[in-house]
Amino acid sequence: MEATLYETWRLTLRHLAPEHARRWLYLLAHDAKRWQKVSPMMVWPSRDVACMFPDDLVNRLQAMLASPMAARDVVVLNSHAGECYRARLDTVLQLVAMPGKAGQHDVRLALVEGFICIVPGKLVLLCNHEGGVALWENRNQAA
Repeated sequence: MEATLYETWRLTLRHLAPEHARRWLYLLAHDAKRWQKVSPMMVWPSRDVACMFPDDLVNRLQAMLASPMAARDVVVLNSHAGECYRARLDTVLQLVAMPGKAGQHDVRLALVEGFICIVPGKLVLLCNHEGGVALWENRNQAA
């Protein structure tokens, strides 16, 4: 994994999942076959893995996609596919209007399970293989 991508995840995992960070960072330093076990499920903010958090998740994501942040390069760790790469936020994150439900949207991600690091150590979007999405924000860490 490229050094700057690794450093992004070092900073992020240290705050997001301190109890898993050492092991996950060890795995990320090796071949993808070793780190495909890294799972957002291990740090999920709820027992209900299909839930979306926080309650205003869609509104916050809509605001991000309507802002200059949409064109920002983010770091994606797709543990399902064993890939780590940079991509524009608006290419890995989409909101799709739900048919017959005015004003409601479905969150679509370009990965089945993994993390999208929007601001290293500060703001991360997690998704799991059951369709759950969570936004993790570290309010104690300066951006």
